Amino acid sequence: MTTSIKLFILFSISISLSHFGIDEAMAGRLLLNAPFHLPSIPNLPFPSFPGIPALYYVAWDFNIKDWPSGKTFHAGDIIVFNYNRNLHNVVTINETRYEEYLNCVVSDKAKVLSTGNDAIILQNGVNYFICGTMGHCTAGMQIAIVTT
Repeated sequence: MTTSIKLFILFSISISLSHFGIDEAMAGRLLLNAPFHLPSIPNLPFPSFPGIPALYYVAWDFNIKDWPSGKTFHAGDIIVFNYNRNLHNVVTINETRYEEYLNCVVSDKAKVLSTGNDAIILQNGVNYFICGTMGHCTAGMQIAIVTT
């Protein structure tokens, strides 16, 4: 079964579970980690395993820089950025452009996402994300996620 079909099935079931009072984040964790014991503390980072993508939700706002701390990420994991699209966006920066990430530069080659609910599949290596709204990145809206 291809990854896109697996993701479609997981998202479809996740949305269905939300009709029964289970929020999408919990539904995603239940589906992706069903054979494992689930901790009782909500929003605890769940381990991801090679070949089985983990689903992470990010409340994309100021002071988010430390969000990846304590989490283990793998290439293929999915990060969903939730934010007010009238205030923010998500800019993906290539791993080779660390200086742009460090200096909060949005180049012409950067991919800018602005739906307010953007799902991004992590690539192998370092994945850089910043907010491209003027002044937001320098105020702490940037994260670097390293995959193992």
